[in-house]
Amino acid sequence: MFNSSDTVLDFFYSGDVTGFRAAKHHMDKEEIWHDGDFICAQISEWLDDYGIDCDRNELPFEQREILFEIAGILGPLKIIFWLHPSRLPVFNDEVLVKRLLDQLNDAEDEQMVGRIEKCFEWHQYKIGFVLVNFYLHNLRGTRKPELKLTAQGLYNVFEAAGRLRIFNEEYDIDLAELELMEMLVETGYIHNILYLTKHKKLTPSASFYRTLARLPAETKEKIEQFHRLPKSA
Repeated sequence: MFNSSDTVLDFFYSGDVTGFRAAKHHMDKEEIWHDGDFICAQISEWLDDYGIDCDRNELPFEQREILFEIAGILGPLKIIFWLHPSRLPVFNDEVLVKRLLDQLNDAEDEQMVGRIEKCFEWHQYKIGFVLVNFYLHNLRGTRKPELKLTAQGLYNVFEAAGRLRIFNEEYDIDLAELELMEMLVETGYIHNILYLTKHKKLTPSASFYRTLARLPAETKEKIEQFHRLPKSA
């Protein structure tokens, strides 16, 4: 008996993109939707078995194309959120995530923004910066979502980046914090944060001031035209 969910997995395992696209129209979409968790779990297991972490070992082109097609049935968030074998907050393939971001609706954008802090907390910086740039409307060749990352939102992402300071990853954490601080400056959001700090509505971490101090002197001088920075900065 023809089983659409098993057929989806067979095409994925074999990397038969042409075959999948030809057969997709004959598949039972309701069955595939109902079996979405099972399909994602099987794909996640396959990725784990082959050591595909989308970092040191990249996702093959054929499997990426089929995942994009599967997302058209299950919805993009199913693929973005629940597929990575090591249970990272977001699937780690940058190319696929960029394409799927274009498929999200307003409600899904809100869920996506809610994952950004987790990406940085788990030191998933590559995808994290894709999401930050997308929701700051800085990502070229993609849609401009109605939702935009706020000053408070970007600040929260900064604080998340250094929340778990693993000894061997200090250098990467410092780089991520510096890049996020530069984004706070470029967007002008730094003024919102320093205003809240001045009026004791926000208490930044030591990392915030340490990273502020690492900015070029010229940048700090421009900030000081509006705010008095602490001596540590």
